[in-house]
Amino acid sequence: MKILIVSPYISTSKSLEYYQSQQINLAKELLALNLEVTIVTANRFNSTKKTVFTEGVRIDYLKTSKWFPEKEFNQPLLMGLWGTLKSKNFDIVQTSEFHALSTLIVSFFCFIFNKKMILYQGMYKDSDKSFKRILFSIWDFLFGKLICKVTNLAICKTSAAASYLKHKGIKQTKVIPVGVNTSFFNSDGLDKNKRNSKLKLLMIGSLIKRKNYNTTIKALKIVKQKGYNFELSIIGKGKLEASINDTIKCYNLENEINLIPEVPNTEMKHYYANSDFTMMFSYDEIFGMTILEAMACGCPFISNFEPGPNDIINPINGYKIRSDSEYQIAEGLISIFNKEELDRQLIEQTTNKNYSWYSIAQSYHKLYNKLIQT
Repeated sequence: MKILIVSPYISTSKSLEYYQSQQINLAKELLALNLEVTIVTANRFNSTKKTVFTEGVRIDYLKTSKWFPEKEFNQPLLMGLWGTLKSKNFDIVQTSEFHALSTLIVSFFCFIFNKKMILYQGMYKDSDKSFKRILFSIWDFLFGKLICKVTNLAICKTSAAASYLKHKGIKQTKVIPVGVNTSFFNSDGLDKNKRNSKLKLLMIGSLIKRKNYNTTIKALKIVKQKGYNFELSIIGKGKLEASINDTIKCYNLENEINLIPEVPNTEMKHYYANSDFTMMFSYDEIFGMTILEAMACGCPFISNFEPGPNDIINPINGYKIRSDSEYQIAEGLISIFNKEELDRQLIEQTTNKNYSWYSIAQSYHKLYNKLIQT
């Protein structure tokens, strides 16, 4: 069976070997299941090579046109995609996102040549920006029916994404989460953290508004006033670094909160394994890879109610709390800190079982076989 994966970009890093390159990790496991997989993506980071191989996975780079759609849709136009589709002898083509230009091109191709198409969807709502909402409404009016007609199956990161596509008119959806590289993220050979009077907390992500760091810091001031002893490491860089530092100083939390701009990938599991909790209270979260990374290392996760956390977090591996204000976050954290410790070994085992790329690829393989037989 030959699978062609068309992705506007390889998430989420410039490096092919980066542990979060989701399409590559999936393709590696599919290759192990004797499927032939090629990835077609944007030539954003590799200016010299048109085709590369990484651990057997073929990646064909196409040039992009950096004009209006690139900026407004955050989706590049892959130049030569139509010719690439014609030159590939594939059984199934998998494309990403309902509103992507590459999805539109793939849809026309599959409609004309009667090819089987899978739509992969992460977004679960239209943009909050009025201009983008207008663009997407025009898109839905002009192309929505075609995409819905041609899509044999939509694979969605979350149940919220599946509901979003059903509202658009996609009939067949299946929720398959993103996987985590459990050979990279685990607690093997590490000294796992044993909770003591000083709680070790961890937050990871770009220092941007939607990650909600400032509100979390204000909440931790309340937690400190209630007599709880903690230290928080925030790993990340971004344009709000100065603002976050100012908030830390304003609330006299310099001794409790430490900003760490960057940590080598090989050291990340040490931070997870040695933290009592990893936390995230984003305003808008499509999935949340740090949730899986932390849990793969046995670290419980605390998050708010967003599509990714809603699907992933359960009483075995973590907690969900309200985060509309610092008072809600503080109240939720204090309640959690008073609970008995979760079984870190069980967290790691269940994450390995349900979210390893091996397990995720098995789910894809079953769907591919079923689609081919119809």
